[in-house]
Amino acid sequence: MGSDQAFRNAPFASNYSVTTSTPGLPANRLSDGLPVPVANSVTNLTGTLGAVDFAGTTPYVHQFNVSVQRQLPLGLTGTATYVGVLGRDLYEVVAINDAAPGPGDTNLRRPYYSRLPGMQGIGMDAPTYSSSYNALQANLERRFAKRFGVLANYTWAHALDNSEVRYNSDNSRYLVNGNADADIRHRFTLTSNYQLPFRKNILLRDWQVNAIAILQTGIGITITNSVTSLNGAGPSRANIVGDPNLPGSQRTLGHWFNTSAFTAPPAFVYGNSTRGAFAGPGRINFDVSIRRDFGLTENLKLQFRAESFNVTNTPAFGNPGSALGSPSFGVISSAGDPRRIQLALKMVF
Repeated sequence: MGSDQAFRNAPFASNYSVTTSTPGLPANRLSDGLPVPVANSVTNLTGTLGAVDFAGTTPYVHQFNVSVQRQLPLGLTGTATYVGVLGRDLYEVVAINDAAPGPGDTNLRRPYYSRLPGMQGIGMDAPTYSSSYNALQANLERRFAKRFGVLANYTWAHALDNSEVRYNSDNSRYLVNGNADADIRHRFTLTSNYQLPFRKNILLRDWQVNAIAILQTGIGITITNSVTSLNGAGPSRANIVGDPNLPGSQRTLGHWFNTSAFTAPPAFVYGNSTRGAFAGPGRINFDVSIRRDFGLTENLKLQFRAESFNVTNTPAFGNPGSALGSPSFGVISSAGDPRRIQLALKMVF
C-alpha cells in the first residue's frame, strides 16, 4: 500500500491521459513515443498528494469460531456455529486536507492551506480502519444417499466497520462506527438433489432433479441529502425524526419506506441518520434443474439438462432512492434478472 501512494507524491509525478482512437483512425502510435513528463512546480505544488502514515502498523485479523454438531435421525446432521472475524489496523486512504463543515471559503479552512495553498486533496494511507463480523450459522445436512441429498443453512450475522470519516470544528478527524455496506442480517439457503426412483421405466429412469433456494433480508439503506448544506467534508446525511419502516401492506414501488421520517439538518451540521439505518428489499430466489445421462458407449455418454433460474419469476428489487429531496426518494426503479430457462446437451467422455 505504501509504495504506490509514495510514488504519486509531487513534484515527482506527472499525469498523462491517453485519448482512445476511433476504429480505423488511430490517434496514438508507439512510434510517436510518449510525451516528455512535465513535473509539478516544486515551489507551488498544485493538484493532489498521496501520503503514507509514518506509523506503518501491520494490519491483522482475528478469526475464531466454536461449533456444536449432532447426528440426527433419518441420516441428518445438525451443526450450530458461532463465527467471529475482527479486522484491526486495516489501511484506508483518509482525506487529511479537507475542511470541516462551516461558513466561509472552504479553501481557507483546509489544514494545510497556509503551507500548500494550491493543493486540494491530500489522501493519507493509514491503518485507521477496523471491522467486525459476528454470526450464528446453523446447518442441517443429509449427505446424498438412497437417491436424495439436502443441505440447509441459516445465517444470522451483523457486520460493522468504522470507514466513515467526519470532522470536528478544528478540522480534527474522527471515525464513526456503523453497519457495513454488505451487512445482511438474515440469509437462508437450501440445496437438494433427488434421483427419480423409476428404474424400470425407460422414459423416467436416470433423471435427477436439483433445486436451490435463497431467502435473505436486504442491504442497508443510507439516507443522504440531494443538496448538501455542509460547505465542508464528510457525509451529508438527513436527520431521522420517525420510524422509516412501513408495514408490508403499505409498501409500493413508488413509496417503499416512510419518507416523512426524514428531514434536512441545519446548515453546517451532520445529520443523525446512520449508515444502513434500515434494510432494503429482501431477496427470494428459486432455481430448478433436471438432467439425464444417456449411455452411448462404455466411455461416452450424452447429458441433457433443463435449467430454470428464478423459476417463480420473483422480482429482486434494488434499493429505493435514498437522497432526501430528490424525485426518486423512496422510489424503487431497478430489479434483478427475471426468470430464465435454458436447455443444453453435453457430451461426456
